Amino acid sequence: MPAVAELVQPFRPFVGRLDRGRPAAVLCHSDCDGLAAGAILAKSLDRAGHTISLEVTGKGGSTWDDASRRQLGRHSPQALIVADLGCRAEPVLPGVPTLFVDHHRPEGVPPGATLVTGYGTDPTPTSGLLAWECGKLIADVSDLDWVAAVSVLGDVGDPAPFPELADVRTRHKITPLRDATSLLNTARRSAAGDTTPALRLLMKAGGPKEVKVRSACQVHPMVVSIWKTRLPDRIVMVANTGYLPGRVNFTARSNLDVNLIDFLKAHAPPEPGEYYGHGHGHDKATGGACRSPSGTCSSAGWGSAQRRRCRRD
Repeated sequence: MPAVAELVQPFRPFVGRLDRGRPAAVLCHSDCDGLAAGAILAKSLDRAGHTISLEVTGKGGSTWDDASRRQLGRHSPQALIVADLGCRAEPVLPGVPTLFVDHHRPEGVPPGATLVTGYGTDPTPTSGLLAWECGKLIADVSDLDWVAAVSVLGDVGDPAPFPELADVRTRHKITPLRDATSLLNTARRSAAGDTTPALRLLMKAGGPKEVKVRSACQVHPMVVSIWKTRLPDRIVMVANTGYLPGRVNFTARSNLDVNLIDFLKAHAPPEPGEYYGHGHGHDKATGGACRSPSGTCSSAGWGSAQRRRCRRD
């Protein structure tokens, strides 16, 4: 079977025909693989000097529905790249050169369009992995390997037999990669089905540990309850940096024989503020908040330390 790098060769001449002075559009699917593919393609093209408009399908949407076509038409793109949304003979935007990056069974290819596909290979690479190999042809995307790994975890699971990603687990660790995958997939399961925030997060994050809950909704208790059942031998904490300005709100749950209120007090960060660890909640289900602006209780700093302590304890 051909290596993934061999499957993506049509990408280079397609991009070579683009005019850097005019925008191109990328449309991606709303699941973890689609979001990963869209983010990788958009970043790759941007690094190569192209102007890109990035869009994601809405709740229940598809490439060929009226909403997606209106969404794309607003940008008047010179070309279109469709990621992880299938491929069929009907044009998406008639007259607009189109490239499909996909791992599903194609139902046809529009006249004049280009298809980069992993279908028929064993193992079948995800759209995100195909997108990463595409990106390598035009820019340095070595730092986006973790995004490709998230796409594989979301679609294929772990372990996945792709030598292209052999060292990602070593450098980024499997737990943060799994956590990022689950959080990215959560958005599409909400009532609104709006995955735009998840896509924006992927565009900004420098690694899986930066994929954090940031929502004006109080979503963290729901998330931590789910993860408590998946990690029965751990203390599970979820932090939300967007619920209240200047604070990181967090919730903790555990199936272990541990008093979580005492645990939080024992591992309090410096100057946590008045909302931290004052007996809120119950022994096995508690939470609180701590100050955020100075980094006193940031997910990248204090949060990482707490996760390490939870595993040790």
